[in-house]
Amino acid sequence: MLAGAALVAASVVAAQEIGRLDLTDLHPRDRIRVPHTFSGECGGGANFTSNNELTITLVSLDKTSYSLGDEVTYEVKVQNSGKAPVEIPWTPHSGDLEPADSLESYTFLHAAISLTFTDPDSNRSFAIYANSFGSLDRSTRKLLPGEWIFVRAHQKIEAYEEWWWTKIKDSSPLNVRASESYSR
Repeated sequence: MLAGAALVAASVVAAQEIGRLDLTDLHPRDRIRVPHTFSGECGGGANFTSNNELTITLVSLDKTSYSLGDEVTYEVKVQNSGKAPVEIPWTPHSGDLEPADSLESYTFLHAAISLTFTDPDSNRSFAIYANSFGSLDRSTRKLLPGEWIFVRAHQKIEAYEEWWWTKIKDSSPLNVRASESYSR
């Protein structure tokens, strides 16, 4: 009985926050050349396959109603709910990963947190994405099972489908629901 209690206590201690990733810089440094990317996905969203290793929770939004062109600040909790470690890209700028030698090849990881906005009348939706980048030899954080991070992002709400711009002209600001997903 005592050994069982010690095991439960040890597993509770292991689950913890390991960091905060700030993606609020609206002026990312672009890369100079195109690298190779790793493939794979976690989470869900447009063009992504669902993976149950990560649990994403929307922690905060700065407002409850948004219009196209508004800026939104939000925070999500990303928790490893799987049984294996997950590498999380940890820099907001892909240009920071380029080697100084332009002839040296390199690869990087890419993650995106998406917020999906849905029009309550039509159920149509669009998403905006906050991106992070990393390479396995540097600029990633290992998220062990039970551990979590917080990601804070700030973005302008833009939609490229004409329907949304017509909708905004014909109505007051949209009340939207936000959802989130993580992809890598």
